[in-house]
Amino acid sequence: MMSRQLELLQQTFASALLDAEHERPLLERVKPVPPTAGLGSAQVNAGVWPGTQTHIAVGSDFGDHLRRRIGLYRGNVRAHWRAALANAYPVLLALVGGDYFEGLSHAYACAHPSHSGDLNRFGEALPTFIDR
Repeated sequence: MMSRQLELLQQTFASALLDAEHERPLLERVKPVPPTAGLGSAQVNAGVWPGTQTHIAVGSDFGDHLRRRIGLYRGNVRAHWRAALANAYPVLLALVGGDYFEGLSHAYACAHPSHSGDLNRFGEALPTFIDR
């Protein structure tokens, strides 16, 4: 049961990273951890509780804070995709330019999500993707 909840949470998180339009389901599953006696302020952070259905008001400070954090994470993930592909295909980057390459790396990552922790293998299907 718990592993299924974790799997659903991971899928929800991955969807939110791919597209900001999919953030709401993630935000609905996240709730703040109440301040706990004995913990310093640096230790009190937002927690994710699988299975919870805490609705966060759109304009709430906590909801805004989470949206910013997800946005930072999304930006980091996209930067890693781009860097991995740029390292593997520097001539392609030089030919198409940075802006186009940025969009290409995002489209490729959405169509071919990484199934390995090794980013060196991430771009192996890029030539086929471009061909199609």
